[in-house]
Amino acid sequence: MQAHFDVEPIYPRSRAFLIQIHRDADLSSGHCIGRVEQVSAYGDAVVFFSASDLLAFLQSRLAETAPPDTVAEHRGLGNET
Repeated sequence: MQAHFDVEPIYPRSRAFLIQIHRDADLSSGHCIGRVEQVSAYGDAVVFFSASDLLAFLQSRLAETAPPDTVAEHRGLGNET
């Protein structure tokens, strides 16, 4: 019996982000402001003024780094810790 080892990490560094929430943000009332930075693009931080801005940034960066088949293959597997 031969073991299968996947050389691609489950959570690759290219898909890691640092999110900082502004001190005046109030997520419970929908006031979402902060900054986000892609870990692999050190120093390239973007300020966001809404949750939709944050999600748009994440979506654009993930579209650049993920092969299309990887996203479809792992859809629905977000419950791992």
